[in-house]
Amino acid sequence: MDELELMSDAGPVAQSIATSVATAAASSVDARPWRLRRPVLAGFVLYGALVLVLATIGWFWVREHERGRQDGLLTKVHGQSGIFALDPDRTIRVLNEEVLSQRPSDDTRRRALLVIAAAHDSARRYDEADRTYEVVRLEWPAGLPSGPLYVPWANMLVTAGRAVRAGELLSKSGATAGWDDAAEVDAVRARVAKALDASSAAGTR
Repeated sequence: MDELELMSDAGPVAQSIATSVATAAASSVDARPWRLRRPVLAGFVLYGALVLVLATIGWFWVREHERGRQDGLLTKVHGQSGIFALDPDRTIRVLNEEVLSQRPSDDTRRRALLVIAAAHDSARRYDEADRTYEVVRLEWPAGLPSGPLYVPWANMLVTAGRAVRAGELLSKSGATAGWDDAAEVDAVRARVAKALDASSAAGTR
């Protein structure tokens, strides 16, 4: 058989082999969905998606729960701020036991301490009030208007006979910023000036 005949016979054979290979390749492809072909992998993917969804739901629930809890603590502070003069000791006890011990936010903690300082002032426990105001000062954030701290603190110091320190507080830069009632600020400044004048006059006698 010459070379030409071999080449002509090779055509049908090659075609037959190619057809067989294609048929075998097609029959080896699994047409089932990948979830059925890879059940373990599919299980992991499904589990991971479920964990992600539950974690997201849990995060939102915790955030909303914490927000509600902080709002409740702040409501207690506001409630006591209007009645501390009637029963200072009760106000101090409530804020210590029901607010400060319950992981309040920084803002709620500052507000509670300011009310406690005012309650001590109302009960004429000036040293305790002074110490409480000092704690608040140490925790006061930079940039936050300091009027809500320095104005009542200075007023307490005047009542306690410490007008010099009261004047020093009010002379600080921005000492009255954030205190909305300008008339109250003027009244405290006037008390300080009067007390200093009286002290100066007494010293010259």
